[in-house]
Order: sequence, then C-alpha cells, then structure tokens
Amino acid sequence: MESNKEALICASCKSYYQGNYCNNCGEKRVLKKERTLVYFLGQLLNAITFSDSKMLKSFGLLLIKPGFLSKEYILGRRNLYTKPLPLFLIINLLYFFFQPVDTFYSGYYSQTEHQNYSNYAKKIADSKMKTLNLSKVQFANRYNKAAMDYSKTLIILLVFLFSIPLSIVFWKREGLYFNHIIFSLGYISFILLGPILLLSIIVKILQFILKNYFEIIFQPNINGLAFSSLIASILLLYLIKGLHRFYEQKYIWIIPKALFLLASTIAVIIGYRFLMFLIIIQSI
Repeated sequence: MESNKEALICASCKSYYQGNYCNNCGEKRVLKKERTLVYFLGQLLNAITFSDSKMLKSFGLLLIKPGFLSKEYILGRRNLYTKPLPLFLIINLLYFFFQPVDTFYSGYYSQTEHQNYSNYAKKIADSKMKTLNLSKVQFANRYNKAAMDYSKTLIILLVFLFSIPLSIVFWKREGLYFNHIIFSLGYISFILLGPILLLSIIVKILQFILKNYFEIIFQPNINGLAFSSLIASILLLYLIKGLHRFYEQKYIWIIPKALFLLASTIAVIIGYRFLMFLIIIQSI
C-alpha cells in the first residue's frame, strides 16, 4: 500500500493524487508507455504535422485574407493558427535565409550611396573609418558582417515603428495599443512574405525559364517605377482590406487612412534603415 501511495506523489509539487493528473498543480503522470521510443516518435510526428499544417494554413491566410489572422488573435481564436509573433519570426528567418533583396539588410554601400540620408551617413562612416584606421574595403566588410547579424533582430523595430502612425489614424478606436502592435505584426509579416520573398522567388523562376527555354535575359529593375508601383499597389490593397476587417470601419474612412499608412510605410522603412545604420556604426 505504501509503495502504491508513493507512486502517486506528484513529481513537481509532491502532493498526493489519484488518476493521471495532479489535483494540485495539474502535472501529468508519466506512464510506462510514454517512456518508449515508439511513443516518442509518434509524438514527434504528431507535433511536426500539426505545427506544419497550422503554419501553412497561416501563411495562406496571411496572403489572401488581410487582417484576418490579427483579428482572430484579438478575438481570442488562437489555437487554429500560428500566433502572430512566432509567424513573424518564422517569416523573418525565411527572409534572411533567402535574402532576395537588401530592403531590410542594407549593406554599407547601400547605406552610404543609395539612401536619402546617404551624404550624412557617409560622413559618419568616414569619421568612424579614420578612428579605427581601416581602409574602405575593410570597414565595409566589417559593417556588412555586423549588419547581417543585427538586422535579424532589429527588424522587429519595424513593427513598433509602424504601430505609431497606425495608432495616430485610429486614436479614437476603443482598445489597447497592443491591438495596433498585433495588426502591425501581421502587416510587416505580409511585406516580408508576399511582396518581397514570394515575388522575388517568382521573378527568379521566370528568369530561369526565359533564359533556359527561350534564351531571353530578363532583369527587372526592382528600384524602377514599374516594380515600385506594383509593390505599392499590393500594399495599398492589403491595407484597405486588412484595416477594414480589423478595425471594422467603412471603406470611405479606411481608404484615406490606408493611403496615409502606405506613405507611412515608406517613411518607416527609411527610418528603420537609418536607425539600424546608427546602431551598427556604434557597435563596430
């Protein structure tokens, strides 16, 4: 009897209990079958297929139903989908693995030659270069290495930066600032997954087909008017549909707000690049 009693002592809180779960803390009793390799492999397979199905479903909904995942999360319907932050981190990982464009990476030459603030950035970089007694090539290599490391974590700043204009245009709406953060997470995730990652992959596939089957060299200018207009149109459509679904306002109010937030997106990306430049310069 004593040995049977000892077998029902909770491993976590040391309370006595009956059944498979502790009445005090809820800890599950480890059964003999749960210590087998077969059980472990079964649990692993279940975890992989379940998480993958949720993730793929969330990817699809993020692309075709703007604002839906964010709204579901705020309403408390969360178990069917990958949560906003883990989804953002997964997409962020995919972006930096494939690195289709340097929109959120911005290497040394991009920062000092191709940005609105490049003249100012170049002066700061030159001063740092002299202090460290490095050549331009050495400094660029050191900067690019630091940029690659920092950009993987600093990209979360985009979410908080975009939530600022978002909270301004919806300042009368009831709810917490947290709601704006959740919508911002979904929006930035969409930018990384849709217009940047998937569109870049489609372009590369098209380039491969045209080159290998039709001997045509296709090299689109991603900074050109046509490509920029396409990206802007996609983002505007996402904002209109997403804001309407999430904030539940009429389109007559949503459309001008979406136009303002589209312009804010450009300002936020520029601000993010400059902020990242200052942080990386200080870290070198």
